[in-house]
Amino acid sequence: MKFSYNWLQSIIIKKLPNPKDLADIITIRFFEVESVEKLKDDWIIDIDVLPNRAGDCLSHIGVAKEIAIILNSKIRKEALKLREVSRNAKDLVSVEVLDSLNCNRYTARVMINISVAESPKWIKERLESCGIQSINNVVDIANYVMLEMGQPLHIFDLDKLSNKEIVVRMSKAGEKITTLDNNNFVLNKNILLITDNKDPLAIAGIKGGKKAEIDLKTKNIVIESANFNRTSIRKASAQLKLRTDASLRFEHGLDPNMTNIAIDRTAQMIQEICSGQIAKGIIDIYPNKNKPKKIDLNLTKVQKVLGITIKADKIKKIINDLDLKIISSKKDNLLIEVPTIRQDITIAEDIIEEIGRILGYDKIKSELPSLPITLPIKNKDFFWKNEIKELLKSAGLTEVYNSSFLSQEQFETFKYVDLIEIEKPATIDQQYLKPSLIPNLIKNIEFNSKFFEEIEIFEIGSVFSKSREEEHFAVALKNKTFFDAKSILELVAGRMNLELSFKLTENNLFDNSAEVFLGSEKIGILGYNSNLSIFEVNFDKMKKLAVNKKQYCPIPKFPESSRDLAIIVPKEITYENIVNEIKKANIRLLEDISLFDIYSDDKLPKESKSMALRLIYRANRTLTSEEVNEMHSKIIKHIEKNNNWIVRK
Repeated sequence: MKFSYNWLQSIIIKKLPNPKDLADIITIRFFEVESVEKLKDDWIIDIDVLPNRAGDCLSHIGVAKEIAIILNSKIRKEALKLREVSRNAKDLVSVEVLDSLNCNRYTARVMINISVAESPKWIKERLESCGIQSINNVVDIANYVMLEMGQPLHIFDLDKLSNKEIVVRMSKAGEKITTLDNNNFVLNKNILLITDNKDPLAIAGIKGGKKAEIDLKTKNIVIESANFNRTSIRKASAQLKLRTDASLRFEHGLDPNMTNIAIDRTAQMIQEICSGQIAKGIIDIYPNKNKPKKIDLNLTKVQKVLGITIKADKIKKIINDLDLKIISSKKDNLLIEVPTIRQDITIAEDIIEEIGRILGYDKIKSELPSLPITLPIKNKDFFWKNEIKELLKSAGLTEVYNSSFLSQEQFETFKYVDLIEIEKPATIDQQYLKPSLIPNLIKNIEFNSKFFEEIEIFEIGSVFSKSREEEHFAVALKNKTFFDAKSILELVAGRMNLELSFKLTENNLFDNSAEVFLGSEKIGILGYNSNLSIFEVNFDKMKKLAVNKKQYCPIPKFPESSRDLAIIVPKEITYENIVNEIKKANIRLLEDISLFDIYSDDKLPKESKSMALRLIYRANRTLTSEEVNEMHSKIIKHIEKNNNWIVRK
């Protein structure tokens, strides 16, 4: 909204800073100033008034009050002196409100024997500085008071009213009105009208009509100062695509208690400028009075919220300067009455905010809060999921995201039981919720085999059964060995500080397979088919026992010594069985054991296989060949002595 610098100065007692400095003060302390422009002998300050302050600050007096508080000044207050004649207003016009829901208050005054003419120069200049064109002295005064006090008004020619009546009602479907700017509107039944019970006189709160227009022949008038429902005005304005200075104010919500003050100010100015006479009495229909709110304010809370120490007397002064009334004061507690015009103040925190604003936020020092630093609770699921993803990506694997469904074909191939069937699947490929990650990973491998010789992919996702939903983790490798897949699983288990064990088993999906155990609990399957290595484990169970503990191991200073060991064992013997047997030899300097080959053919004894292992020896010095050979021989003797196993030499 545009504000006149000279007009603001006429309201404020103290001399104002120059316009640009004043604009800076306004921007810092309450509203943003969009522009400052010189107009003849005046300066126009365009202020972006916030919506919650439109009720009191879309007016020169409202903004002047704010400036006066900041500058530690006061505003000029002129007592309204009305000289009423003996003729009673209620004898000259009748007012009826048929829709009190959308018309909260309707106030009217009657004036007779007025003289319509051109407005005085000072009124015209002030209106034009705010972007309003001068029409005549009567209409200009109504606009002047709206800019001064924020309350829209409208004036009707009394002699043009049918039966000297004013009726506030909702429009009828198809009803027509011609507005003051000669635009014709056909109305529906949802628009509030001011009528004379015969024809529409105005679209309530938006625009006046031609029928009761003020012209040079007008002698007797009715002044309207009303309060309309904000929602009703906004909807009507949008529907008619008609927005005015009046509708802008009503849309934001105005104080109903302003109507009588504004109408008296208008009547006084018309009496002084237009030589009019004010009929006795005021017509005021105000069924549901808007009463001031009462808010409890604790002074200690003020200081706690703002973070600074403020003396009680200073707080009380600011409250009084804001036109808030202190009803009672008991120790640190104040009971404050908030005037109805301050619709933005509803709770104690609103008052505290106002105190901080008037005091100046620049006076509140920026300090970091003194709070104990606590680590956030770690989400183990989220942590381990991301940790393992990064670990596998760094190992060269690619993550895939598959759907949560299986097709009928996959169901028949893998012969799953206890599946959840979708009642209305979107496609034939989405008939079941998947109980395993393996089918879709195999599908990924098959599809991408035509593009790549080697494929290494993994997926972490949910699997479903009729009893539960769990998160699993799976890896699929093309043209890699069984032990490549096993090493990846052991890499993951090592990062989670878990010890897994494996037990060979038969599985109709794989040529070679092993069950994966965490402690004594089976958590997954590891399998191999020709050129496909794959495993799937229950990730939820792994996360439950995982420990995020990293231990630093220094790089060995002395070299390792290695020896290979090939053992012919029965087919049912596992790698784990062999490792446990080797450990029984109690070779202290044996650092590591790893399996690098499994061999089986007709030349070996029936129902047997050959397993090749690599044994690593290390000490805190360089071991000699003789020392390594001696330890290795002890292991060989122990194996040959205690088992029906054959060490290949």
